[in-house]
Amino acid sequence: MVEYKAIGEALADRHVLIPSLADTLVAMAGYRNRLTHFYDEVSPKELFDIVTTKLADVEAVLDAVLAWLRTHPELTDESL
Repeated sequence: MVEYKAIGEALADRHVLIPSLADTLVAMAGYRNRLTHFYDEVSPKELFDIVTTKLADVEAVLDAVLAWLRTHPELTDESL
């Protein structure tokens, strides 16, 4: 099983994401793990702060992945 954090590293290795965005994705994956496994330790204020101040990080990673997909259609599986 691949850990979510490994996805960011793999995308950087394959030049889908630049290193700084890969680091952002790794951090987001770590927080996802925290929300999933330690949700009782996450305060409402902490979660509110993240969703109101870090949306640009999510958008930046998404934009980079979509840009890569648009420029490399030959490497995607169109059966999905």
